Amino acid sequence: INSEIYNAINELSSEEKRVIKTIIEDELLQLSVQVKDFIAQERHYRMVLIHNIHNELEEKEVEAWQKLISVLTHEIMNSVTPIASLSTAMNQQLTQQGLDMDEEDKEDFKLSVATIENRSKGLMRFVNAYKEFTKKPDINVKDVDLKSVAIRALQLLAPDLQRANIKTEVIAKDEHYYIKGDGELIEQVVINLIKNSLEVLETIDKGRIDLKLEKRHRKVYLVIEDNGPGIAQENLDKIFVPFFTTKKKGTGVGLSFARQIMRLHSGSITVKSELQKGTSFTLEF
Repeated sequence: INSEIYNAINELSSEEKRVIKTIIEDELLQLSVQVKDFIAQERHYRMVLIHNIHNELEEKEVEAWQKLISVLTHEIMNSVTPIASLSTAMNQQLTQQGLDMDEEDKEDFKLSVATIENRSKGLMRFVNAYKEFTKKPDINVKDVDLKSVAIRALQLLAPDLQRANIKTEVIAKDEHYYIKGDGELIEQVVINLIKNSLEVLETIDKGRIDLKLEKRHRKVYLVIEDNGPGIAQENLDKIFVPFFTTKKKGTGVGLSFARQIMRLHSGSITVKSELQKGTSFTLEF
């Protein structure tokens, strides 16, 4: 099945452990492989324990980032808030009373203060976006038809998709794909993923986004697939990390939020991408 696992089983010494990151049957696994040698009835045996720790590692990663973001939010807000207040007050004073300076200097001063004010407020909005990420949303678990969620998300974004001349399709063999979860949060994840595809397809002719549903091994999968430019290999491991973004105006929390919501549903989100061929995100429930 996998040569790296095979080599680990043969090479590890007794009670030694190794973590292997691999993909088997289109599923990303992070396997803890541990061996134990023992003798029974004068025969040598090797016991092998293989444990998928992918979910546990994701949980620890999210927890670590949430702690970091909480600290950053507190420290940055303490600095930014008085700057914004002070610059606003100075701007109001200048507008109402004026200063003893010529008109050119006044305009320069007003422009400088306005720039400081706008930038300070922008930083506050930036920090608040990350502050929201640290909040763990409560989920309202009900029966949710994932197919209906996919259709509704496309309907909500229909004007933008039509304006960009992007073709869409929901591909599903069955009438319904029921899961247990919070329909609103799942819908928000799907909308965010479609928006990501929409943004990269806006400059591409014959752009296409397909939403594919399937059932395998008692699990339900929703794949959001586009034929866009793809994601560079070196960025694939980073796109779910808070703060990381390849967009000029991106905040870098969209995919982190998606992973957090999927973890709350005991599910996962994975990505596959090839440059100039497209990208697909898979939601597993």
